Amino acid sequence: LGLRLGLHKNTLDAIKRDSDTTNDCLIETLSQWLSRADNVDSKGGATFDSLSDALKSMNENAAADKLDQEKRNAMISGNDIKGTNDVHSTGATGPAPPTGTNEPLIGGPPLSPIALMDIPDDRPTVSELIEFHELLIKGQPEESLPLLDADTIRKIRNATSDHEKMSLLRKVFEEHPRLLHEMRVATGKIKGIKMH
Repeated sequence: LGLRLGLHKNTLDAIKRDSDTTNDCLIETLSQWLSRADNVDSKGGATFDSLSDALKSMNENAAADKLDQEKRNAMISGNDIKGTNDVHSTGATGPAPPTGTNEPLIGGPPLSPIALMDIPDDRPTVSELIEFHELLIKGQPEESLPLLDADTIRKIRNATSDHEKMSLLRKVFEEHPRLLHEMRVATGKIKGIKMH
């Protein structure tokens, strides 16, 4: 799958070497794909369409069809926003793009195709947002989550309402796609995944 998504063999070999289970390999492969490593853009970018095409090329038609159906359902359900082909949500509203577009997988509705494959979703749950907020309030996130700058941490800590705090936290996860993965590793929700 990684090769068909545009990842180099040496990247995949490193993932395999550093992962304890097949599930860990898949998670890290998709993480590298979402961050557009190697030649991902030459294979259509990190889009639902390119993921579906890669699955179909491997004769994994059931998974590809389920992914395509989830995309269609989201478009029909009225949850469409600019970049409906995306995995992550910004909460904005706007017209849906035509089916078959290759919008990047950053900034769209919560279609959760990854969750359909029984791996952790790449979008924080409400409980994870709360847990992360508690880590910011009680802990030393600068040490455990170095992606965050002191100004961002201060803004979240000083937010006046829960709505404002959650909005700031969601923005942080959108701006730092690896943060959710690192938070899950730091809190022990994902065991055995080694960060590069």
